[in-house]
Amino acid sequence: MSSFLIHRVITILPMLLLSAAACAQAPAADDHAGHHASGSSATNQAWIHGEVRRIDADTNKLTLRHEAIPQFEMEAMTMAFRVARPALLEGIAVGDKVRFRLDKVGSRLTVVELQKLP
Repeated sequence: MSSFLIHRVITILPMLLLSAAACAQAPAADDHAGHHASGSSATNQAWIHGEVRRIDADTNKLTLRHEAIPQFEMEAMTMAFRVARPALLEGIAVGDKVRFRLDKVGSRLTVVELQKLP
């Protein structure tokens, strides 16, 4: 092997190894944290309609049966969401029809706006 070729291998190999290590550290999407929007803020997103199934004020969680949410690549389902502020739960009861907006806070989808429907 020529010294030029050996020098190239020694130069390129560490870069390849670092690239492979960076790819291996990408987080796995094993829950709803993998759902994501295209970078738009919650105020720019459409309202999502749903029905309140459970309220857990102690943990700031709200279980909603909701329609499909295309911006987060989610089918219609029932699931629990964190609520950004406890005040959002005021005046909301199980069975209420609501509209809400989500945003990704950290790695979790979080209700950032919530309105009771008539």
